[in-house]
Amino acid sequence: MKRPGLAAVLLLLANAFFVFVVDIVTIKPHRISGNGNPGIAALAIGWLLLAALGFFYWIRLSRWKRSRRTDSVLFFVSIGVLGAALRLEHLHIAELLDALGGGVGDPESRIYRFGFLNQYTNTFYYNGYLIAAVVAILSAIGSGTRWLAPRDRSAAKASNSAE
Repeated sequence: MKRPGLAAVLLLLANAFFVFVVDIVTIKPHRISGNGNPGIAALAIGWLLLAALGFFYWIRLSRWKRSRRTDSVLFFVSIGVLGAALRLEHLHIAELLDALGGGVGDPESRIYRFGFLNQYTNTFYYNGYLIAAVVAILSAIGSGTRWLAPRDRSAAKASNSAE
């Protein structure tokens, strides 16, 4: 693909749209559902879009010419974003489980004896925090490997000897 950056931006927008779709088809804790899990299709499409986003973002990141300083800043910002995304994901899950009355093993819970992938918990598996975490992980790996990689000393020696 000639424009992986454009593809990554479009896929990011599609992922953001599917976060809302998954949220809409996820049954809220105060409602009762007997219709199975209508969100499975939205989750599957969302996961495919997220994988495609990761692929095109990685291509764009690997082609981006940047300085070691930019790599170091990107690395630390990515680690910070990853930490925030993981913490917010944890809070989201804890809040939803509290609203549901407990987990799948709690007899007082609305999701008692369900698997954790059910019509009430679709947003555990696909949300904005997950997308931010995936982008942050890819950014941290891409910038960290380039920033921490040893410099090419042979090119530096060749330019010094030519002077």
